[in-house]
Amino acid sequence: MAYADLHIHSIYSWDGVATVPEILSRARARQLDWIAISDHDTLNGSLEAQQRAEEFGVGVIPSCEVSTREGHLLTLFIQEAIPAGLSLVETVRRVAEQGGVCVAAHAFAADANSISLRELQEALSHDGVADALVGVEVYNGGLAHFRDEAKVAHLTHTLGLAELGNSDAHVLAAIGCGVTVFPGSSAADLRAALLARQTSAREVYTASLWNLGMGWLVNYVLRKLRRRPLQKFGV
Repeated sequence: MAYADLHIHSIYSWDGVATVPEILSRARARQLDWIAISDHDTLNGSLEAQQRAEEFGVGVIPSCEVSTREGHLLTLFIQEAIPAGLSLVETVRRVAEQGGVCVAAHAFAADANSISLRELQEALSHDGVADALVGVEVYNGGLAHFRDEAKVAHLTHTLGLAELGNSDAHVLAAIGCGVTVFPGSSAADLRAALLARQTSAREVYTASLWNLGMGWLVNYVLRKLRRRPLQKFGV
C-alpha cells in the first residue's frame, strides 16, 4: 500500500505560503510516497515539483486545481493546465483528452467553490464524463473541523466514485493530515486504483485551527512582505 496527498498548495497559488522545496521536504518527513501540488489554475508549482522530486525522494503527480463554473476540480496526470471558468463537463472532457483524471475537491461543502451533489450527478449523466471524473475528496484537511466525512463517503459510494483523502494544505503543518491510500506503489498504480475505485481516504491527524487560520495569516503577511515564514506556524 502507498500513501498520497494530492491536494497541496504552494506559493504559486495566491493563498499558498510554502515554497516547492519546503513542501517536498515536509512530504518526505511525513513519509508520503506521492504528492500533487494542486495550485489554483496553474501548473507552475507542479512542474517545479516534478523537476525536483528526485532530489527529495518523493513522487510527484502533475496536477492543478481548476476553477470550473460549478466549483473546484482536481485535475491529475495532465500535461497542460485547463483554463478556468469552463463548465464542469467541458473541463472534464479536456482533462480526458490529455489522459488525465478528475476529482471533485471538497465536494458538497456549503460554499461557492465546491461542486454540489446535484451538479456532480448532472455532469456524470453526460457521455464519457464518468470515465475521467473518477472520485470525490471525502476527507479534506481544511474542512475536517466542520464537515461530516461519513455522509460525504456515503454519497461518494452511492455515485460509484473513488474516495480520496487529502490535506488541501496551505501551510506546511497541514501536509499529510489526510491521505489517499492505494494498492501498489507507482504512479501507474495510483491511476489504476482511481479508475477501479480502489482508493480509500484516511485521516492521519487533524490539523489545528490555529495553523489553518492564524498560522496561515501570519505566513501570508510575511510572504507579502518578502520575509521568511515562522517556524512556530509550521514552516
